[in-house]
Amino acid sequence: LRRDAEQYHICFRSQPPYEVLETDCLPYADLCRLKLVEEMVETFHNSPKALRTIQFIGTVVPSPFAFFQALGDYWDEMGYRAVKHTRADYSRLFYEFCTTQDSLTPYLDVIADLLRFETGKDLAQYVRLRQIELAKQLLLSPGSTPVGVARRLGFANVQVFTAIFRKLTGTAPGDYRLAAN
Repeated sequence: LRRDAEQYHICFRSQPPYEVLETDCLPYADLCRLKLVEEMVETFHNSPKALRTIQFIGTVVPSPFAFFQALGDYWDEMGYRAVKHTRADYSRLFYEFCTTQDSLTPYLDVIADLLRFETGKDLAQYVRLRQIELAKQLLLSPGSTPVGVARRLGFANVQVFTAIFRKLTGTAPGDYRLAAN
């Protein structure tokens, strides 16, 4: 690589991991996009996170490559690459992406069922549990109130928030806040 780099106009990393960064016929931006597609394939197709779901999607989308490219773009735009995720997070975020794809709209119920089968959790249930975990953190913030937390998390009203919080934690939001302080 080093010996022929100039002849073939190859720009590469000089430190491990040694990677080609650019050639005269493959610009850096294109290699970055390919790397992102590789990351999405590795994350979702080459792992057990959602294998059955991915296999199903591969049968209904016009181009699996374009699907993984769109998934990578979405992952990047949402800032998901910078954060480590749990297996359940991957499923929820993957489903979230699928809802943005017109070609998958007719299959969202099937995709949700497959993800539920693979993770053992209903997606709506999982999202609700995550909301309550976030609510616990927000309730501990100085000056926060159950009304403010309910609004911030998108609950219809504080009564709905309180009922769900109590059901999942065994205590009302205000009592949780007082007990923690």
